[in-house]
Amino acid sequence: MKESSNPLLEKYITRLLDLQQRSAEQLTQAEIQEIAKEIGLTEQDLAEATQTVKDAIQRSQTYQEAGRWKEAEKELQLAADLQPFDANIESLLASFYLEKWKKFHRSEDFQAMEIHIEKCLSLSPRHAIATQLLKDLDTEKRRKQRNRKIKIALAVVILPFLAVTTLFFLNEIGIFDPTPTGFEGRTYQIPVEFVPHAEAEGVNIAMNYCEIRHSEYTGSNSIDYTCLGKITSQKFEIQTLRLKAEFLNEKQQVVATDDYVWIVNANNAMNRYQDGFTIHPQDRLSLSLGEGFGMIYFKDNQPPTEIKKMRLLVDVIQRYMPPASYPVYPTIPLSWISVPPDYLTFEAKERQNRSIEEQDDATTIHLLNVEITHTGTAPCRELIVQLDWLDLEGKVISSKDIPLISLKHEPFMPNERLIFSEVNYCRSPTFNFPQAFASYQLRIKSAN
Repeated sequence: MKESSNPLLEKYITRLLDLQQRSAEQLTQAEIQEIAKEIGLTEQDLAEATQTVKDAIQRSQTYQEAGRWKEAEKELQLAADLQPFDANIESLLASFYLEKWKKFHRSEDFQAMEIHIEKCLSLSPRHAIATQLLKDLDTEKRRKQRNRKIKIALAVVILPFLAVTTLFFLNEIGIFDPTPTGFEGRTYQIPVEFVPHAEAEGVNIAMNYCEIRHSEYTGSNSIDYTCLGKITSQKFEIQTLRLKAEFLNEKQQVVATDDYVWIVNANNAMNRYQDGFTIHPQDRLSLSLGEGFGMIYFKDNQPPTEIKKMRLLVDVIQRYMPPASYPVYPTIPLSWISVPPDYLTFEAKERQNRSIEEQDDATTIHLLNVEITHTGTAPCRELIVQLDWLDLEGKVISSKDIPLISLKHEPFMPNERLIFSEVNYCRSPTFNFPQAFASYQLRIKSAN
């Protein structure tokens, strides 16, 4: 730790970080408490550390507002040292480095931002703020490339007096535009190969649609991808699942990868906002990989080339024999916004409904796990539900459309059970108090 007057706390954090670096397995909460007990920490020591974290975050926000970036970074790092496995602190660090990068455009800030986004998602794969940061990052990159082209165009307009020979020379050395590769803006579909894993017996991953989109900007070596399909488990309950996507050229060489495709991470003891989302035997989980923020880069800064195939591998998996029986989950009222077809009926049940109040940053976090069973008589080829979060008076304070099945997915069959999970951060615009979240409602917006 960088600032601590308590040597026991320093020894505690050093021990946690050392264990984390030497083991790929996440420490359980019981193991963490046992470490604190062995070192001799008291409840007062841990309470002092918690208060120090809160104070450090507040000071960091004050310093950042005053433009004192070095002091703000020091305070946030102190908070991270005291709670090295807190996804929310990692998201704060990622947001800090994004703002710092926007202001100073330094590569080290950009790299630090990516590192903390990755840490946040490894602790909480469905973390809404980290997910939004990925989208913001993509938008910022596109804006920067667009502004560069505008500046170049303006230079040509306002400097007409430059000699023709000078313009020719600048163009030849690539000042204005890199040489086009022919892949700019190209979009095409590719097959997906799923590689079986020894620990994934009975786990079926079927991807029936994968689209590749090359960047429209000359000189960019990035691609976006969207991959749709489903995952089912015949025998085991899946509590942790991380995939790795490899993209191959015509020579079957890996030219790009997406190394951290988290699907399920319910067994993460470091994340105090565990959503408890697991895949039960006979569940169907629709997969939408990439989709919106699946931007990756060709390896070693290689120029763009045509992708011929995507290879999907199981990187991390934890599976267990299911219990003899699961609880009887409560039924969720499920109404239709549109007129329902005669052949489609559904039953929804609530596997988890939990709210966490965070007074310090004025946030209410809602964790929801739902199963929907197709009780109709014909396949469903498209299913979109609308999830509304309501206040104490029943007014909608937040709403989201969730596409569970699209025309590019495999149809949702009668008697099949579909699951999904949603984490919502109800945050006050003034950061003075949480929005008064009280309940939710689930409705079918479209189905056919």
